Amino acid sequence: MTATPGVALLLLLARLYATGSGWCEEVRATIKTAVPRPLSYFGNESVQDAVISGDALILVTLTKGEGRERHLIRSTRGGDETLQSTGMRGARGNEQIIASGNHWWYGSISMQEGEMATTFVTGDDSGHVARTSGVPAVGLSPYLYVPVRADQPRALQLGSDDDRTSTIVTEVDASHTLRTWHLPRMNLLNTRVRAELLPDNRIALIMIQEKQLALILLSNSGVAVTPIRDDAPFQFATANDGGGHIAIVTATVVPGGERIDGTLLDPDQPRNAHWRMLSDSARLAGWPTFELRVVPAASGFVAAWIDRSVERGMKLQACDLRMDGSPVIVADIGAPAETGAFGVIFAVQPSGGDVLFLFDNGRDFLVRRMPAPITQFVAAGRLETVCSALR
Repeated sequence: MTATPGVALLLLLARLYATGSGWCEEVRATIKTAVPRPLSYFGNESVQDAVISGDALILVTLTKGEGRERHLIRSTRGGDETLQSTGMRGARGNEQIIASGNHWWYGSISMQEGEMATTFVTGDDSGHVARTSGVPAVGLSPYLYVPVRADQPRALQLGSDDDRTSTIVTEVDASHTLRTWHLPRMNLLNTRVRAELLPDNRIALIMIQEKQLALILLSNSGVAVTPIRDDAPFQFATANDGGGHIAIVTATVVPGGERIDGTLLDPDQPRNAHWRMLSDSARLAGWPTFELRVVPAASGFVAAWIDRSVERGMKLQACDLRMDGSPVIVADIGAPAETGAFGVIFAVQPSGGDVLFLFDNGRDFLVRRMPAPITQFVAAGRLETVCSALR
């Protein structure tokens, strides 16, 4: 769904006129800052995930012909450096590289020296890398790895108990097990789940359960389960702002395509969540691709997805996720190529007051720095048109 920028345009005009002069130059500077630029990645491996750390691009790649082995690569203008190679035999889950301040960490679960274990790799802006010891998986296979976004390595391991009547959820850090919970038995081969760490050290699991989207709160006192939406989306993404609010973006099949909705959830009052439509015209790939993202930003949250509408060509799109009644304005970020084994590989990363979009267009691996809110960029584009007409 698109709309006229309206209020955002008026506010930007007022700010620019308040500077006294040169507002067209400021508009052009905003547009120029957001121009996509190629990153210094020299390899040809299939990229699985990526973040920017300092002046380096940190990539998780899968080399063709090497099975399920992952390579962590640090790419700068001076070239590419392989930091670690990790076997991925038996792996399952949401492997992810996470940037936090001046450092980053990556985790996954796989067979390591004859046993299933979670292994973390950490690094910083200087290029220093330390591979931590693996934490053995608890329970029986199949196992599922779920990263927990935090400053330091943290994740959940899911496995079956000895008689396979329940699911064991184990929280781990870089060196040992932290907490353990027991949940009703899950089909771990077909479970979609995301985890968010809350300020009081609870963990919020958002997952599909009995054809509903459910919130499972894991705490020192036990487990609490609450349905938060009656229909089950075929894709969803989550993020938190560090203050206790969880953003959820879903893609749901509707007649003629898919609808993308979003909400900001108070985990203590999940039934009060108000959903708003972000797009009713997107066409997303089906399982097992995951082409839906949401990240915290200075303006709240930003949602992003891959629109595969045939008439427009494939687009990376984004919009602000706000619940203040402001109009939803979807912006085209770029035209990615389908280079990954399971759909388009792209990443969204907050950076100061902006948001970074990383994607492969088939020729280059690109980064685009967009101001947050996204409506500010859309408004600047409209004003740039006016400036061009005044030349």
